Amino acid sequence: MKKIFAICLALLTLVSCSDEKNNLTTLPKDSVIVSIPDIGSKSLSDVEKVIGKSQKCEKSKYGQHCVFANGDIEITFINEKADWITVNSVKGKKFDDSSLGLLGLPKTKVNFKNEHVARWGNIQNYLDVEFALDGQDKIFFGYIKVNTK
Repeated sequence: MKKIFAICLALLTLVSCSDEKNNLTTLPKDSVIVSIPDIGSKSLSDVEKVIGKSQKCEKSKYGQHCVFANGDIEITFINEKADWITVNSVKGKKFDDSSLGLLGLPKTKVNFKNEHVARWGNIQNYLDVEFALDGQDKIFFGYIKVNTK
């Protein structure tokens, strides 16, 4: 009897210690279009490991601006780190409380919303996260400022 109790206790411990990330309120992993935590503040080579090679990079006023995934993602690297991120591949998705999950971010109450924009400040230490909206609660694009205004 003691052996059965010990085995049950061991199994319960293993199950309860499994993946703590499941406590985040986000969309299922296959619904994430791009995981901002995986690319924000990362170098170009680190970003390319996550989302693939850039199709084009050009020098801009603020740093290197690169296009990925056939224009679905654009990133301006400021001080050689992914800082201003535009996600065009969210176009047409319905905006609701779980929309941040499309960017790999947890569900968070919106700071400001009107028919054209939904904006959050300081989510997971990102300066600004916003969705441009089409006036009918459909997302036009996502824009994330990681560190630089």
